[in-house]
Amino acid sequence: FPAEVSLSYFNNVKNELMVLAFVIDITERKKQEDEIVELNVRLEEKVEDRTKELKNSYQLFSQIARNFPKGTINVFDRNLNYIFVEGQELYKLGIHSHQLVGSNYLTRLKKSISEKIEPILKEVFEGESKTFEIETNNSYYQINAVPLPEDNNEINRILVVEKNITEEKLAEEKIKK
Repeated sequence: FPAEVSLSYFNNVKNELMVLAFVIDITERKKQEDEIVELNVRLEEKVEDRTKELKNSYQLFSQIARNFPKGTINVFDRNLNYIFVEGQELYKLGIHSHQLVGSNYLTRLKKSISEKIEPILKEVFEGESKTFEIETNNSYYQINAVPLPEDNNEINRILVVEKNITEEKLAEEKIKK
């Protein structure tokens, strides 16, 4: 059995050297230490598995978003900075998503447009979904914005899906004419 031995010495009243020994059965402690080591190994394996799953999910989501036709899929923080952005419209404009992550969405827009959009998007942080259209550089976009509440229902991120509807708008104008 596993044991812990503690030795100590002292001189008794006759000035004789005496040795004191404690022998303790530590079987239970060793079992608990072994269980902790085993639990840590299993926990590390679970963390590794979850990390792989998360990475695979992120890659899948990125692939889906990257191939979103005629638009972009965006996630913004409360300051309207990009957390995530992908979509075919980016690549059509010669922009790569890594160039935008961390930058502010409104700085990419004309001042007149950003002044209209900002209050609308701020309302989404209050829990209200919004759909609206904007026109910029002879292109029309439909924007759908929805809140992304956390477990405690706090909204620190929003999902904004932009779709280029220029072709539809031009066809609509043609029909009207």
